[in-house]
Amino acid sequence: MAVREGNELVVVHMSERDNAIEKQTPVGKRNHLHCTGLGKAVLAEPSKEQVHRIVGNVGLPASTSNTITGREGLFDALKNIRQQGYARDAEELYEGVYCIVTSVKKGDDLAGAISVTGHRCVGSVTNSIKQISGAPCSKRRASSS
Repeated sequence: MAVREGNELVVVHMSERDNAIEKQTPVGKRNHLHCTGLGKAVLAEPSKEQVHRIVGNVGLPASTSNTITGREGLFDALKNIRQQGYARDAEELYEGVYCIVTSVKKGDDLAGAISVTGHRCVGSVTNSIKQISGAPCSKRRASSS
């Protein structure tokens, strides 16, 4: 689980299984909002003007070749998240790592976001993403959001 603090995403809780992927994002880790499924789920909540301010303050730096680095791409992704009710991270922060994410609310207020994470083309997380998106694993890379 992660929350927004100013212009950043902060991981506040992590639960792992014994065979979980390597812990690349420990509790307390800070990331840009645009390059994670968690961050995009959080960014889908505020107004377009607020998102423009955040992007103006920190930019859209790339973490991988799949990271969204343009405003148009980001706003398209946020629109899709609002329509679908969930976000995805397709190797946008770490190569080989996929997430499916939803925001968490307390009443009408955004509390943060929670994700299920796994390796590309391995395990139930990837299968869930594939089933939800309808995209075969080999094609998802080109259509990541």
